[in-house]
Amino acid sequence: MIPEALNLRNFLSHRETELDLRGVHLASLVGDNGAGKSALLDAITWAVWGRSRAPYGRDEDLVYHGENDLEVEFVFRMPYQGGDERRFRILRRREQRGRRATRSLLDLQVEGENGWRSLNADSIRDTQARIIEQLGLDYETFINSAYLRQGHADEFTVQTPTDRKRVLSAILGLERWAEYQERARRRLNETRGQLQGLEQRLAETEAELARRAEYEAELAAAEQLAQDSDAQLQEAQEQANTLTRLQEQATALQRQISDLQRRLEQEAQQHAALEAEQAAHRARRDGYQALITQADTIGAQYQAAQETLEEERAWGEKLSRTAQLQTEKAALEQTIGAARNQLETQRGDLLGQMRLLGERLPDDALVAALEEAEAQLTYLEQIALELEQARQDLQAAEVESSRLTESNRQLKDKMHETKVQLDTLAEAEAACPLCRQALTPEHHARLLAQIQDEGTEMGNTFRANQTRLQTLREQSQGLRAQVQEHERTLAQRAALEGQTARLRQQLEQGEAARERLVALQAEVAGIEATLTGQQYAQEAQTTLVHVLAQLAELGYDAAAHEVVKARLRALASAESAYRELEKARVGLEGEEATLQRLAQETAAQAQRTAALEAEYAAQQATLDMLKPQLAEGPVILQQLAKARQTEVEARQRVGAARQNLAALATLEKRARAFKEEREQLATRAAMLAELRDAFGVNGIPAMIIEHTLPELEGEANRLLQRLTGGRMHVHFDTQRETKTGNVRETLDIIISDEKGQRPYENFSGGEQFRVNFAIRVALSRLLAQRAGVRLRSLFVDEGFGSLDADGRQRLVEAVKAVQADFALILVITHVDELRDAFPTRIQVSKTQGGSLVEVV
Repeated sequence: MIPEALNLRNFLSHRETELDLRGVHLASLVGDNGAGKSALLDAITWAVWGRSRAPYGRDEDLVYHGENDLEVEFVFRMPYQGGDERRFRILRRREQRGRRATRSLLDLQVEGENGWRSLNADSIRDTQARIIEQLGLDYETFINSAYLRQGHADEFTVQTPTDRKRVLSAILGLERWAEYQERARRRLNETRGQLQGLEQRLAETEAELARRAEYEAELAAAEQLAQDSDAQLQEAQEQANTLTRLQEQATALQRQISDLQRRLEQEAQQHAALEAEQAAHRARRDGYQALITQADTIGAQYQAAQETLEEERAWGEKLSRTAQLQTEKAALEQTIGAARNQLETQRGDLLGQMRLLGERLPDDALVAALEEAEAQLTYLEQIALELEQARQDLQAAEVESSRLTESNRQLKDKMHETKVQLDTLAEAEAACPLCRQALTPEHHARLLAQIQDEGTEMGNTFRANQTRLQTLREQSQGLRAQVQEHERTLAQRAALEGQTARLRQQLEQGEAARERLVALQAEVAGIEATLTGQQYAQEAQTTLVHVLAQLAELGYDAAAHEVVKARLRALASAESAYRELEKARVGLEGEEATLQRLAQETAAQAQRTAALEAEYAAQQATLDMLKPQLAEGPVILQQLAKARQTEVEARQRVGAARQNLAALATLEKRARAFKEEREQLATRAAMLAELRDAFGVNGIPAMIIEHTLPELEGEANRLLQRLTGGRMHVHFDTQRETKTGNVRETLDIIISDEKGQRPYENFSGGEQFRVNFAIRVALSRLLAQRAGVRLRSLFVDEGFGSLDADGRQRLVEAVKAVQADFALILVITHVDELRDAFPTRIQVSKTQGGSLVEVV
């Protein structure tokens, strides 16, 4: 995860903040206490995981004072679906609706060729899970590794061994082993459940096979009952067949009677419709005759309406042309005014740029300040070379002092041995006390002289070494003073480098502003000449003159047009009355013919009705003769149904008995298959139990942690050596012996220095911070290197106040030493001497309108 942009609205002390981190690699985030520095990192964790540091436990506590809504937008880069890096955007919003109602929004997007595309799930909870899956880490893992929160630098160190192992497991991606274990556990439970169910089915099958003799006796009894029931059914069926024939005849008669009754009803409806249609046509005939008597008056009004309509059309054409010319006139005037306004606006913009460029012109004071800063940097570079040489000389002096001290210790031992030899030799008479050989007087004198010469030579060497040691002590004392003086002098170099870079940038910007100012002056002069001579929109000005002439020539009179339209409205009904008159002339003859046709249809309908009524009476008489025989039908049908039910039950008993006997053969095969499957399931259950234990925390994950800890320990000690000058060392112990003598899995942190091993609490605050920082950075680097976890940023929030000047300098060097492993390192501090220790500075200031963020 490489942050690129962070946009806040009403988040803690930030009212409206936009932070662009593109191009930033190593930066310090500075500002006074309470300015809103840590709130920027709180905004990142709230946007990504919906969580922030205490005491902000609720979302409403994060809202800017006096506001109701809260919004954070976070844009970052990371690999997508195993391919190249893509840009992602997370938008989290909280809105207050009413006194108690709130609405939350979480939006996850990825940038593609066609812009941003949503990756949201069906709910906020599912979308949050998708974000964690995409990042490869949750909030707890993040704050225990890549984010050293203010006041929580020891977040990982003070955890219990169990929680440390949990965080390390998340970093190493060992959650999948827990998933594997859960899968193995589920399959083991499923297999055991299948085995239990199989045992039950096998027992049921064997119990069923024991009932063979019982099923054979049931089959014989059922076959005899089936023969008796079939004879009774045949007798009842003959009676039912006779009844069915009578019912079919009665049904046919009833259907014919119903059809005749329906036809009689249709004839009655048709008679009523014919009478209604005759009345309607008589009314239309009378209306047509009345309208024809007004033919002269209607014709005169129609002629007057046609003449008035032609006059109104002529005025309408003039009105349309006038409106068109007015539209063209307004458009031309707008074009001319827009051209003039554009030139005036352009002139104003250029004059504003000229004022700003004039303020940026470099002066002699800026040049002098730059020269002085560069001279001081040259001097500090020479001091740095001298400091390195002094450190080397001091180290060489200390090495030589150690060598001379050891040499003198050995010389002192040898001189003591020589004195003993001299004393022994002085007391010797006939034999050498050293080699036990015969000793002549000449040999005695020569040996005594030789030992005395060796003692004298060793004494001279010892005294020369003492003199040289004194000289080296004095030289080392002077070199240490020189080193301390140079280090105090070089403490100003970082700030001076930043100041020099800013001065150089200001000078370059001033020279560029001078060149741009000359070009702008010429451009403004050209615009003013164009405005004075009105040399703009020439074509539009010419066209406007022609349009004004056409309007004057057209001469449209709105009052006269309105008089014609009023006269036309008064004659509006003349045309419709004329059309109705024409329709009446044509329709009168048709209505007379229709009335004659309807009279003929009415007479024919009366004859059809009489014939249908006679046929209806004959069919009803035949049906009445069949009703006494049909009355016995329910008794016959009841007897038939009972016989059928008895016959079906008998055959079912035969079928069931035969099926039971046939099923026994299948059950015998099934029992053999059940026994084979039982053996397979037992073998599978044993294998899954072994896998469940292997995937557990004390299985493969423990082995992976055991092999990973040396890498983490080595990286932490490499950083700790830079932070403490090699004084401190950290070791991770994964096993601890219990009081009962057993060995228990753990993850203890053991810290040692030149005084030996001590508990974490016995170290000073600065020493604790160094240890915490080294471990946390090592964890972050481990995160960045592990496949599947795409974290490439490091955030350090405060923690420098407990360090002395040398400790802070070493910490800056350690941060710079690991910068190649991270795409972004952000250090939050309020210590003045660290503000310019890094290439980029992000300044946070608190104002009346909220926190203000600037990238310097």
